[in-house]
Amino acid sequence: MSTLTPPRAAGHPVRTHRQLTRWSLLMLPAFLLVFWLTDVIGTFLMLPLLGLQEGDLPLMARDLAGWTVETLLFLVAIAVPALGIGLARTALRRGGRAGAWAALVLNAAAALIMVYVFADAVRMTYFPDVTFPFGS
Repeated sequence: MSTLTPPRAAGHPVRTHRQLTRWSLLMLPAFLLVFWLTDVIGTFLMLPLLGLQEGDLPLMARDLAGWTVETLLFLVAIAVPALGIGLARTALRRGGRAGAWAALVLNAAAALIMVYVFADAVRMTYFPDVTFPFGS
């Protein structure tokens, strides 16, 4: 049996690389929606619970609750591009070409943006005098 054609699972059709690419590309608008939702939840629900004001970061609470909120919001926001990366990778393994590569690159860029946002939140809270990314 070839590794390019996986077996059908209990009557469920195998997804083609076109379907997987389409789903992977749909993760980009889903990422924007989740990013906006985590921002709204963080600003209007979590910050008041931590005793902070709008414009503050959850890490500014400088306690376990602040780290927990910041980390959970980060994980929720990065889950969508991570799923998109997985779908694009599977599409590439099943024969996808340009569209699957584009989906992989765009989802990876969205994930890297979230990593940057998290790292910058840590920097702004604990090292406010250091410019990021470590410039002059």
